[in-house]
Amino acid sequence: MTILKTFLLDVKQQKQRDEYLNIKQDVLQDCDLINKLKRDSTQFIGILEYEIRKTISFSKLRYIDVIKKYDKLKEQTIGMQQEWISLPKLFNKPTLAITWNIKSLTEAEKHQLKLIKQNKPKHKVYHKKCEELQDSMFRFYVEVQQLQSFLQINSEATRKIIKKFKKQEIRGIFEVNENIFQKVNDFQSQINQLPKRLRMIKDETESMIIQNFYKHENPKKCREFLRKYTETNQLSNESIFYFGFFAGFAALMIIILLLMRYDGYLDPNSDKVFNKVFPCFRGVALFIFYFWMISLDVAGWNYFNVNYKLYLGFNHHYSTLSEILKRVTIFSTIYLLIFIIYCVQEEDIGKLAQELQVFDVRLYPLIIWVCLLIYVLYPFKKIFNPEGKRYMYKMFYGMIWGFIFNYESRYTFMADQFASFTTPIRDLDYTICYYYYIIFNGYEHDGQCEPRTRFTSALPATVPYLIKCAHYLVRAKVKGKLFGTDEWYNFLKTANAAQVGVWSFLARRNPDVIEFRVIWIFVAIISTFWQYYWDLAKDFLFFEKDSKYKFLRNDLGYNSPTIYYIFAGVNLILRCTWVLSLSPDICKLFGIKNELFVLLVGFLEMSRRFLNNFLKVEKEHIVNLRSLKVVQDLKYPFQVHKELVEFNNRDHWSVSSFLQPNSGFQSLKDDVEFENRPSVVLLFKGLTEQIDEARQPNQISNNDQRISQFTQNFNRATNFKLPNKQSDIKQELNIEFQNRESKYSNGTQHLLKVPLIKNVSQLNFQSVQSSYDDALSDNQDNNNSDQERDTLHDIRLATEENALIEQGKKKESLERQWIKELKQENKKYKKLIYKRYEIFRVQQTTE
Repeated sequence: MTILKTFLLDVKQQKQRDEYLNIKQDVLQDCDLINKLKRDSTQFIGILEYEIRKTISFSKLRYIDVIKKYDKLKEQTIGMQQEWISLPKLFNKPTLAITWNIKSLTEAEKHQLKLIKQNKPKHKVYHKKCEELQDSMFRFYVEVQQLQSFLQINSEATRKIIKKFKKQEIRGIFEVNENIFQKVNDFQSQINQLPKRLRMIKDETESMIIQNFYKHENPKKCREFLRKYTETNQLSNESIFYFGFFAGFAALMIIILLLMRYDGYLDPNSDKVFNKVFPCFRGVALFIFYFWMISLDVAGWNYFNVNYKLYLGFNHHYSTLSEILKRVTIFSTIYLLIFIIYCVQEEDIGKLAQELQVFDVRLYPLIIWVCLLIYVLYPFKKIFNPEGKRYMYKMFYGMIWGFIFNYESRYTFMADQFASFTTPIRDLDYTICYYYYIIFNGYEHDGQCEPRTRFTSALPATVPYLIKCAHYLVRAKVKGKLFGTDEWYNFLKTANAAQVGVWSFLARRNPDVIEFRVIWIFVAIISTFWQYYWDLAKDFLFFEKDSKYKFLRNDLGYNSPTIYYIFAGVNLILRCTWVLSLSPDICKLFGIKNELFVLLVGFLEMSRRFLNNFLKVEKEHIVNLRSLKVVQDLKYPFQVHKELVEFNNRDHWSVSSFLQPNSGFQSLKDDVEFENRPSVVLLFKGLTEQIDEARQPNQISNNDQRISQFTQNFNRATNFKLPNKQSDIKQELNIEFQNRESKYSNGTQHLLKVPLIKNVSQLNFQSVQSSYDDALSDNQDNNNSDQERDTLHDIRLATEENALIEQGKKKESLERQWIKELKQENKKYKKLIYKRYEIFRVQQTTE
């Protein structure tokens, strides 16, 4: 249709009006052409209806899953309150008094101290469970947000497709009938109801988080976390201003350094500046440059909507792009300012050097290192991104030791980052040695701190790769097979990379032994090309079979395949710089000063890490999309007593009206709703009496007696009736569950057989379908069953399902072949019709 419309416009421009009308009438009488237009139109409407049906099927499946998870989280809040009630209470203020007056304790205070020591671990476990539940609620909120965005995008896309199709109408030749979109409009009306319901679930989830975790803190803090956790544009006007201010100041410092070099200062061959202190500055510069590369990665992921938070395991405490840019620009400014002061004093530039002389010039790098290490390592509780440091500690622990018990691929990702820190960690080792000689010996070292003479300089080039080897062995153990798998080849590749560092150190240590250098060159060449191939084929998932993009894969997270081709070429060059970072003084062969060459190689290696992170996280994002995964699996840490859940559902209580875990007993006075519920009032009155009795040494009851008293309080409640038979509980739960889901699942069952949206393999669809069949037919699952197999995130790697995978690939291949043939047919018609009427194609140009 577009070709025909363009043809008529060209005819109108090149021919007279009478000729134009004659050609148009002639085209109208071309039966083959008109039949093709009608056939293509009918086929287009059929494909559009089919795609919308798939969208509806997928959306309703996800919506049912959202409802189930929402009910599960509500039950978890009840379980959290149940466990809070059963916990022995610890009193913070008397504890402080007891701690400082141990000798003058009464019997009651001694008993209370004993209870605190016994029960404090239980409280730690309880608070850890509360954190897991809070994190699950945030993740659930994001999942609902993602589904809502998906529906809105598809609705808008369908509207634009129909609008564009209507614009192709040609009067007298092809007229669009509104009735052909009747089914499409009916499908759209079904799906347009879901975003409103999802918005209600989001509001309820937000209220549930505030009531259970932020009620006695600042609710604005919770809303800020939710906004930050779901927003796409993370650069506000304020952050742009601060970034521009500090970036401009840093650029000014760089210009000053260039002007000093232009005037004859800062000579690379001079020992005034590029002497024994320079490696101390170089290490900090590489650390800061790495932070810049991370900020560029985050900016790119946000721009292309790559869900890096899922792969890296971020929760709602993660740092936004504006926060990262603020930190890196501030550190860059401080570093450049101190480095300029150091250069001015070392070059002895007139009175300015005398004015800036405050203390020994050699201590300037130490100041920067101390500030950087304090910021990165010291566990501040309220400032300098404490949650980010906690995440870093967990990742570091998981990389070193935790992977043995619970392997996650992000631990290997963390080890990859350290593999690129060979040069800055060596410079840190050099800095420690340098200041050790100055502080404790009173003089500078005489070559003892050089990397070629220290065994510790070989560790940064080998330890990260040995850790990665251990990761692959653990992963192979989990899968139950090692030899012949990707883990086995990855283990060999990484072990070979560790050899490069070993032979490099031996060649540095023994420059006269040529054999070490020859072996190093041989191993380095093999490792470079092996790792380059592995980057493309495994880490970036290139060379996928039957891909519509040559040498790439079908699904691309970034807009243009040109980005991947460019990055693949640049990655080969940067892979060589990784070898050069371990090279034994090879720079001297080119007449380059060693310190500057190492700095250049360090910058290139950090750039390679930026590129590798950029593509590897994008690949993980595509893998998660193919497995229908948008958030991490939700955790349900609390055991819930079904009797209390049924009691709550019957009386229609609000979950948020229960006692909050961080509010103590003060909420009993503040919340008026408790006064209207005699059962809960009796329960908490009995609990208060038990605690008062615990303060008296002669009326001490053990924990079992206290819990039995709670049961008596429940039984005294006027409106609480325990079911007599287990079958009654199951029957009532089934009726309630069906009533809850029947409102939104009407018409879903006949759509379950429709294949899901594009990029979802037949294997994953089969897993989703069977998971839902199991979940909808069994309402008496254990409380933590979703942790073992999530309904949408389970990928079953069963051998008998390979036929489904091949069938899905064959369908996609036939689809691409049909599109290719259709394009060729349209091209043929275009060439034929232009040639028949001797019309020249008008090239569209813009001035």
